[in-house]
Amino acid sequence: PAEAGPARASDLARVAGITTASATGLIDRAERAHLVTRTISPTDRRAILINLTEHGIEQVESMRPTEEVEA
Repeated sequence: PAEAGPARASDLARVAGITTASATGLIDRAERAHLVTRTISPTDRRAILINLTEHGIEQVESMRPTEEVEA
């Protein structure tokens, strides 16, 4: 979820049930669409973390189901 914060591509791939290579391709496209950014992990300089941008958060929020209000 968006609330989970930055994640490694390998972690995102595992959760999505896809290969890391597939996740990397999806992340590349999401980055070009300004939905995510890549940053170096502050605790492991070898690791790249994927972060949702404000635009990415808006897109995720717009896809979430809304609660129906009973009249």
